[in-house]
Amino acid sequence: MKPQIRPASQFCAHKAVVFLRPSTMSPALLSPLATNGRAHIYLRAFSYRAARKVLESACLMTPYKSQNPVLTALVEAKVLPILSKVEPEKMTKNGMPKQLRLPLFLGFGTFIVLFWMATSALPNNGWGEALTFIIFPILFFGSSLAYGYVFRERLAQLFAKGQRNFLLRTDIMMTLSRAFGLDYIAVPGGPSPSLKKFAAWRKCPQTIKDICALMETHSGLGPASDIIRASGLAIPNAVFIGSDETKERYFERELDEQQFEDGFKGVRGNIPFAAVEWTETHDESKTYHLLVALTLPTRLTGRVEFKNKAAQWPMTPPHRKHDKVKLLSSDFAKAYKVRADDQMEARLIFDPAVIERLTAYAAQGPVRGVAFENNLVLDLVGDNRFNILDIMTGSWSQDSIDKTLSDFDDMLGFVDAIAAVFSVKKDRRLSA
Repeated sequence: MKPQIRPASQFCAHKAVVFLRPSTMSPALLSPLATNGRAHIYLRAFSYRAARKVLESACLMTPYKSQNPVLTALVEAKVLPILSKVEPEKMTKNGMPKQLRLPLFLGFGTFIVLFWMATSALPNNGWGEALTFIIFPILFFGSSLAYGYVFRERLAQLFAKGQRNFLLRTDIMMTLSRAFGLDYIAVPGGPSPSLKKFAAWRKCPQTIKDICALMETHSGLGPASDIIRASGLAIPNAVFIGSDETKERYFERELDEQQFEDGFKGVRGNIPFAAVEWTETHDESKTYHLLVALTLPTRLTGRVEFKNKAAQWPMTPPHRKHDKVKLLSSDFAKAYKVRADDQMEARLIFDPAVIERLTAYAAQGPVRGVAFENNLVLDLVGDNRFNILDIMTGSWSQDSIDKTLSDFDDMLGFVDAIAAVFSVKKDRRLSA
C-alpha cells in the first residue's frame, strides 16, 4: 500500500501531508516523495518516534534545529507530538474554511436578492430612502441568522475543532513558557464584558456559552490586565467627535471591551513583569501589539507618556492634559517625544540609562509607553507573535515553530534591556 498524499493547501502551509500505516514504513516507498518538501505527520497506527525516523531518512521531514540544544530537545520530545494531533481544516484559495463557503455564499446571495426586491418596491422619495436604511441591516442579519441556523451542525463542527485546537495550542505555549521560566495564560483578563453579557443571555447559542466558559477557565492576570488597560495603550486610536462627556463615555467603554490573548508573567533578574498580546482592528486591517508591564521603584503622582516617531500617542480621557517635556539628550529628542503632568517626574523616569536603552529600539518600529503610579507599560507594535498554531484552520509549520521561539527571545530581550536600568523591589509582583 502506497502512502496517500494530499495537497498541502488542504492542511497547512509549506507541507506535504502523508497518511502512513505500518505496511508503508519502508524508506524505499517514501524516497520518491522527497521532492514534496516537509511532511506533516497524521498519526494512525504507529508511534511518533518511528514515523519521524522514517520521514527523516526519506528526507521528507527536516529535523528542528536551534542554537539552544535544550529547546531543540523540547520541541522534538513534546511540541511536535502535540502538533501531530492537530487536524487541519480544508481551506479555499482565499484562506476561508471550505465548510463556510456554501453558507456564506447562500446567505450573501439571499441578502442581495431580497434587498434588491425591497428597494425596487419602495417609492423613490424621502420615505423610501429612510426605509432603505432600516431594511438593510434587518435583511443582512436576518439572512445571516437564517443560514446560520440551517447550517448549525456544520458551524458547530468548526467551533468544536477550534476549541480542540485552542486546548492543544495552550498546552504547547505552556510547555514552551516553562522552558523560558515563564507562566502562560491563554486569555489574560478573561473574556470581554460584552461577550460575558451575551453568553448570559437566555437565548444565547450553547456554542457561544461553551466558548465563553472555556475562556473563563483559561483566564488570569487580572491585576496586570487592569494596569495595561489603565495605561490607555490598549485602546484603538480613533478620531471621535463629540462633547468631552461623550468622549469620556467612549473611552471608558473601549477601555473595558478590549480582548487580550497570550499572557505571560515571570521575573527577569529581580524584575517581575507581565506581558499580553492585543490586536487593534480598524475596518479590515489589524495591528498587533505586545504590551509589557513592569513595576517602578518609585510611585509617581502624575503620568508620563512617550513615543517614537513611528508610533501614535496613547488614547487618554479628554480631561487629562499634558505638557511637552524637554530632555537633555539630543539623540533621544530626535527619536522620541515625551509629555507628562510633571517635568521632574519625567526626568526621573528618563535618566541617561533609560534614554540609552530606548534610543537603541527607536529604529526597530513603533515604540511607546506610559508610566503612572508605580507602573511602566510599554507597547511594541509588530507582526502576529506566538502564532505557532492557527486555532481556526489548524495550520502550523516549521517556520511557525521557529518564529514563535524567536518571539520569546525578542520579548525577553526587550524586557531584559529595559528592566536592567530599574531597581525594582523584589517583593513587588504582577500576579494573576
